Amino acid sequence: MEKQQSYIERIHRTLLYARAEFLLSSKYAKDKHHVPYVTDRYNRIVEAVEEIINEGISRGEFKPRKSPRAIAQYLVSFLNGLMLDTFQLGHEQTNVKEQLSTLLITLELLINPASKEESW
Repeated sequence: MEKQQSYIERIHRTLLYARAEFLLSSKYAKDKHHVPYVTDRYNRIVEAVEEIINEGISRGEFKPRKSPRAIAQYLVSFLNGLMLDTFQLGHEQTNVKEQLSTLLITLELLINPASKEESW
């Protein structure tokens, strides 16, 4: 999360604006199926997070309160939204550090980690 915080706080120095401009352009909006970047990126990230959660379940480390897929989608959507808001409003207004701290609390509740005694 510290790495993500640093990235989001430096969002103005990234290519996010160019990507957002392209993806929100009317040409892209009318022809999404020919440029599947957004869908492919979203699916790849969701699947990677879902795999990590499933690995934790198989090891007895997690007892999620929601499906691994729903948790992964929540995480990706939250981070995407925070990045976009921060790009538009600045990290001081979006309070990135505090929001990521809140995200960690909610993820812990959703993933429901087993106690150390249970996972051994």
